[in-house]
Amino acid sequence: MIDDITRQIPVVKDVDIIVVGAGPAGVSAAIAAAREGVSVLLIERYGILGGTLAAAMVPHFDPIPLIGLKGIPREIYDRLKREGALIEGFAEKIEMPYTFWETGSAFDPEMFKLILLEMIEEANVKLLLHSLVVGSLAKEGNVCGVIVENKSGRQAFKAKVVIDATGDGDVAALSGAQFEKGYMALTPCFRIGNVDLEKVFGYFKNVPEEFGSHPRLGKYMQDYARSCIIAGFHKLVKDAIENGVLPPGYIRETGFNFHLMPRKGEVCVNTLSIFNVDALNAFELTEAEVKGRKLMKAVFDFAKKYVPGFENAYLIDSGFQIGVRETRRIIGDYVLTLEDIQNERKFDDAVVRAKWAHTDIHDPKSGKWSYSLIEGPYDIPYRCLLPKNVENLLVSGRCISTTHEALGSVRIAPICMATGQAAGAASSIAVKENVSPRKVTIQKLHTVLKKQGVEL
Repeated sequence: MIDDITRQIPVVKDVDIIVVGAGPAGVSAAIAAAREGVSVLLIERYGILGGTLAAAMVPHFDPIPLIGLKGIPREIYDRLKREGALIEGFAEKIEMPYTFWETGSAFDPEMFKLILLEMIEEANVKLLLHSLVVGSLAKEGNVCGVIVENKSGRQAFKAKVVIDATGDGDVAALSGAQFEKGYMALTPCFRIGNVDLEKVFGYFKNVPEEFGSHPRLGKYMQDYARSCIIAGFHKLVKDAIENGVLPPGYIRETGFNFHLMPRKGEVCVNTLSIFNVDALNAFELTEAEVKGRKLMKAVFDFAKKYVPGFENAYLIDSGFQIGVRETRRIIGDYVLTLEDIQNERKFDDAVVRAKWAHTDIHDPKSGKWSYSLIEGPYDIPYRCLLPKNVENLLVSGRCISTTHEALGSVRIAPICMATGQAAGAASSIAVKENVSPRKVTIQKLHTVLKKQGVEL
């Protein structure tokens, strides 16, 4: 069947490894593999690198140094910091759960895209943008490439190993992998400029109960002067809803939320929840995008009219796609659970060890936010990257094999980068030894990851 397909569709390129999706996981996977001397093709549907962090305007890292990640995630963080493109809170240690909400790191999305581009060029990764993967070259569970559609038409690309870093697990699903569908609320994000933060902080000084509180969970942030994330304004939101400026039900329970940005007076708003959406359904996703644009305008009008410091603000830009938190979770050789994470279970085949303060769940039916505390660090085993009954395919990022509850922690960008690096390193070994990724020995994988700066 594969031969029949490739007779009809031209095979444009034959490489060692194909990575599909150039978000945090995909870029990390491509770099990790290419640094081991194998040929890598990175395929991306948009014209930029960065995935959700750039395309959905979510330029926010949870604090990589405090999470304890090294390797490629730390390299990206360090490069952003050297460029002066990063701002973060000031906590020096982890105080569960508050420090992580107060010490997030926000970064300039344009510099982020440029840094990722520099890194893949330095690693000699071949890049193909504006290309959507629409099929898998797979026979009896063995994947050997993908089918792509772009401005040049329909093309086939062959490889010894394919890494699915699409977030949605598209390649794995096309290859016959088993999966579960999960849902969380979606969020449209946007940037606002010319905000007077001194005035914002003055408001909290006068009305301290308005900062960092939650109607159900109580206080979850302590000090606005130390925070990179600003949230609250519940009274102002209530007044705006009663006066018809804001529609009820879409502002997150944490209130009006935004991240400080590296440039003075610039913030990124991450406050809306759009629920009851299947993000794998194109019509529902379209409806969510349209609704998100209308709500963005309402939130901007609210901020200018009600929030001290936003009177002279202007809208800079927004993500050109809505932020999606969960769709497919591929069923792998092991399914990571919340109990594994909370109990800090150790795995002999661990490829990621990270510390994050809690899960982050946004209810798909109501948009309500909840979390489970995690002390950490916890392990992610290699088996979570191996789809059951499929060979020559690895998954990375938010579609790896976890439960819905565990994904609430695993899906954050730095950990997606780490699973991407693990997938890239494993694929390079598989290529060099001419075996399926499932046959890669953990000892060899650990050796490569250690050489690349990863600490396990």
